[in-house]
Parts: sequence; C-alpha cells; structure tokens
Amino acid sequence: MKRISWILAGLAMFVLFVLGAFFGHLLPQRLQGVAAGPPEPPQSGKTVDPVLLHARLGLLFVPTGSTVEPPITKDQAIAKALQVSPGLATATSASYQLGYLSDPGAIIESQNGETVDPSVANPVLVWVIIFDGIHNVSSGPPELAQHGVSNETNVSINANTGDYIGEFIYR
Repeated sequence: MKRISWILAGLAMFVLFVLGAFFGHLLPQRLQGVAAGPPEPPQSGKTVDPVLLHARLGLLFVPTGSTVEPPITKDQAIAKALQVSPGLATATSASYQLGYLSDPGAIIESQNGETVDPSVANPVLVWVIIFDGIHNVSSGPPELAQHGVSNETNVSINANTGDYIGEFIYR
C-alpha cells in the first residue's frame, strides 16, 4: 500500500511538472503578442548606457517605458539637435532614446545654495539623440601624444519643451 502511495505521489509530481512547464514556457510565448499596453518601440542602433554615463560624467539616465508620449516627438528632437549643431548631419546614423536625465552633483550643489544649471538639476524628460559615425578627437593638454577618439555625439533635448539641453560624449 505504501508503494502505491509513493507511485501516485510521483505521478502527481510529474503531472504538476508538465503543467508547470506548459504554463511557464509555452503559454507566455503564445500570449506574448497580446500583452497589455503598446509594444516597446524597436531599438535601432545604440542606446544610452546609464551605468557608463554615470561613471564617466556623473549623469543619471533612466529610460522610460513605451507608454510615455511627450509633447515633443523624436523627429522634432532630431531636427532641433541638427539645428543647434548642423555638423552632426554628417553622422552615419542617428538613434534615439527617451528617458529622465539628471545631474546628482547639481542637485546637491542646489541644495547647498549654489547656482546651478536648472536644465538638469532635477530629473527632466529628454530625448537623447545618439549621432554615430562622428569623428571626435578629445581636446586635452597639447603635450599628450595621443588624444582619445569617439565616434558618437549625444544630444539631449527637453521632451516637454523642445529646448536644447546639451551635448555629451562619454564612450
């Protein structure tokens, strides 16, 4: 009798395992196209690397989800970036990403009563346009035999107002 109980218990565990595999792997794949909310936009080209951006420049960037629809479109942001920096038109490609950009250093300085650039003193919704294929040679002390070279320029545009915030190179 004990042996039959063990067999039934093992059979029940096997059935639960099979059902778990079905619902855990097969069903979500079938429902993937029916997820709630709009799909994420396809990423073409590069995206902002928040960890590297913070490590190199001290800036924080938090990407938004696909449900955020700012007043300024990506196309308007790209046009503004090219208006401010016409030389970026020579880029081989342009990628974009929407997110919140802030400068924690400016926030601390502001809290200490210092005058700071208000455009990133607090998190602001921005389009970061990544222009790739731009040849940038770092400016540094003339005595350096070799200057760093970057192949991209990032331009941040306020996604609520369309104002140019700034350009940065970090990789």
